[in-house]
Amino acid sequence: MTLGEKIRKYRLLRNKTQKQLGLDIGFSKTAADVRVNQYENDKVVPKEDVMEKLAKALDVHPSAISNIDLHYDIDLIRALFLMEEQYGMKIERTPEQTMLLFDNQREGNENMSSFLYAWFSQRRSAYASSETLSEADQKRYDLWKGRFPNDLFTYWSEEYDALIESYNPLVQSLLRRKDRRITKLSELISHIRAMIEQGIHVTARDELWGPADGGLSLSFLMAELKDTTKKERQQAFATFLVDMGTLKEYGMEIRNNFTLDESGIHISYTLRLSCLAAIHTDINKATFFIMGENHSDWDAKVFEAEYRECLRNYEIDIQNELKKSSSGKRTS
Repeated sequence: MTLGEKIRKYRLLRNKTQKQLGLDIGFSKTAADVRVNQYENDKVVPKEDVMEKLAKALDVHPSAISNIDLHYDIDLIRALFLMEEQYGMKIERTPEQTMLLFDNQREGNENMSSFLYAWFSQRRSAYASSETLSEADQKRYDLWKGRFPNDLFTYWSEEYDALIESYNPLVQSLLRRKDRRITKLSELISHIRAMIEQGIHVTARDELWGPADGGLSLSFLMAELKDTTKKERQQAFATFLVDMGTLKEYGMEIRNNFTLDESGIHISYTLRLSCLAAIHTDINKATFFIMGENHSDWDAKVFEAEYRECLRNYEIDIQNELKKSSSGKRTS
């Protein structure tokens, strides 16, 4: 599908004439339909600023009307080769079907896996009652694809904002207590363990951006955090939120990201401080030994000894460590 065909497709889905679309993006009454006709017939390629206006007027994501095209079969195969190399996609075949498989657990596939799940869910919903779609259902499905991933990002943002708002009274109550501000990394580790002990599954991994530049990513299932029936659990996560605010005040860069799968929305906090990258194994062990059952008493004792050693090793002043880290980046 050419760029012009994509513009025409979404114009018709939005029930707009060429003149209406032209007026929406700022052309004069005499030139509006002529300019859009030129775009749709691929006689003129819209400039970047016009492309942005077209996407806004058609209420689609800019990528939906991008100039990227898979016109020939060989173009598609080359794109699939790239997906194999970048995402570890595998190809399998039976006499009836050729299947393309993505590893949902492969590191680096988190965003792609979320996008694929969102698409899978939307398509399953669209085709729930029939193998063919009515004209109205097909239109809704096409418009969803045109807006993607805008609606998904909006959904994530709204869910997260509602979660933070629900925790705000607890957070404000904790902030009124001066002793709630952490100063040592060992305190952060203790607070993470407290969440695990209250039944919050915490998945940790290291993040590396370059030499002496890394951090720690902590992932949570939002459904567990939204459970208002468990007050101790809410208290533990509220303490973590206070910690995140404190670390930001100290100058630590903290990034939020969201992923989606069958269990729901996952939110991750990535803390950019290189010395934290090493503790992801300790946190994952804590999740396993505290929440799991398939381990011996001896293994649990070994874990507790290792955990106490971890706390001793991380009796580190956070602000001083951030200053050292920042100084190291400037001189590297």
